[in-house]
This record gives sequence, C-alpha cells and structure tokens, in this order.
Amino acid sequence: KFTIAGIMQDTASDVLFAYELDSISQFSYDASLDTFKWQPAYTMLPDQQVSPFSFPAIVTNEGANSIPTVNYNVEVKLGVSSVFSSLGSYSNLLSGSNTLVSPPGNYTPTAIGIYNVSGVLTTLGFADQNPTNDTNSFSFSVTDTVMARDNGVINSALGIGGNLTGVLGQIFTLPNTDILTSVTFRCNAPSD
Repeated sequence: KFTIAGIMQDTASDVLFAYELDSISQFSYDASLDTFKWQPAYTMLPDQQVSPFSFPAIVTNEGANSIPTVNYNVEVKLGVSSVFSSLGSYSNLLSGSNTLVSPPGNYTPTAIGIYNVSGVLTTLGFADQNPTNDTNSFSFSVTDTVMARDNGVINSALGIGGNLTGVLGQIFTLPNTDILTSVTFRCNAPSD
C-alpha cells in the first residue's frame, strides 16, 4: 500500500487531499469453498461403527458482485473408484456473504479402506475469476478397530496455560453397541 497526501494551495481554502494506492484488487466474481465439513467428524472409523456421512460446506462470495448460482459438488472415492457424488446449489449469493450448502443424500462406507473426499465449486452465469479457492479435499479411513478425530500426525501442542485449570479432550459417540478393548492418547509431559 502507498499513501500520497498533500495540500493544494492557492485555492479559496487550501484543500487537504489523500490518495491510497493498493495493489490488491477484488475480483468481480469469486466463490470460495471456505469450510469443508463432514459429519460424523471422524478421520478413522471402525467398520462396525460406520454411519452415514454428510458433506456440508460453507461457501463465501469474496467477489464484488452477487453470484446468480453457485454449485457445490462433492465426490467420494475409494481408491480410484467413485463411490458417491452429490450436487448442492445456492442462488443469489450476495457479495461478502456466506452460506451453508448441503448436497442432498448421505454416503455410508461399505468397505475398509481410505476414502478421499473432494469438493468443487462452479458458478453459473459468470466465470469464477479466482479458481484457486474453489476446491478442497480430505480423507478418512474405515478401519477394523480404530476410531479417531486426528490423522496421527502431531505438529504442535495444546495446553491451558500457567497455573490455570481446565479440561481438554474429545467426545466420541458409538452409534452401535460395542466393547472397547483399548484407549490410546498422547500426553506431552510438563517441561519443568
């Protein structure tokens, strides 16, 4: 950003002026796939605890103009095979607003394996001028025994802070009756 300011003298009342030059310009049409959700929100799920998944997403209009129609397509693949696809739409997405788009239908995994889920936005009526924020993806696994809300990769720590008390944790819901044989967690010990 650059700002130019000055005074125009020799006018009836010496005019103060300022101009701000910004290299960032807003696209006219820009739908963004902001938050890609899935419910239930497990990254690993035992095959005996599988329940139907839904794939809602928050779509934001980051462009200067309203978007007449935005389509959100979700596809689930097991390996290279497509096992589920659904299309949700929203009409008249105003500039600067967002909305939850939920494609119809649910998908219930039927086999152990890694499921890759991708979401793609398309617009009707006008071309999206920033396609870099139109897609998102994640994966989840159906396993024989493991239920998790993480991917097993630890890249930071979570804490409450010095001399404070609190509760940290996650809640897991078993949709089907089962017997737990073990629980695994990671705890970073205090450093003092």
